Amino acid sequence: MAAVLDLDEGRLRRARAASKAARAARSTAAAARPAADVVAEYLPPDTAFAPCGTTTGRTVGRADAEALLARVHGLRLADDVLAGRDLASIVAAELDAAITLHNSTCHTEAVGRRLLVAVGELAQLAGWAARRGLRDSRVSVWDVRPRP
Repeated sequence: MAAVLDLDEGRLRRARAASKAARAARSTAAAARPAADVVAEYLPPDTAFAPCGTTTGRTVGRADAEALLARVHGLRLADDVLAGRDLASIVAAELDAAITLHNSTCHTEAVGRRLLVAVGELAQLAGWAARRGLRDSRVSVWDVRPRP
């Protein structure tokens, strides 16, 4: 790799070792705190750590959908520093809340699509976290049903 990048091999080895040490330090620091505190650091600053909900009653707008997508992004970032077992229950709660938000509120078709994007990303993240966090093959199943 050093030849391809035209770098000194010693410099490349030192950079890789420093990167590995920094990742280990972040992982150790994250492991010493409760998972909810770590996740809260990665969520948007204007949202408290709680499953998402709507601020306008039964009508969900674009701002609510974008806030949910911002939370999903924060959870993906937290996934880089938390173990699967620590994140699985948090993501599962967010997924359940997002499905409930989609299924039990009124929204336009465009907003509904954005909500489903967030549900899909949360489902993917929940699957990854559950797979890494569970020792057996039991994984919860979520059902996104179309509204009547």
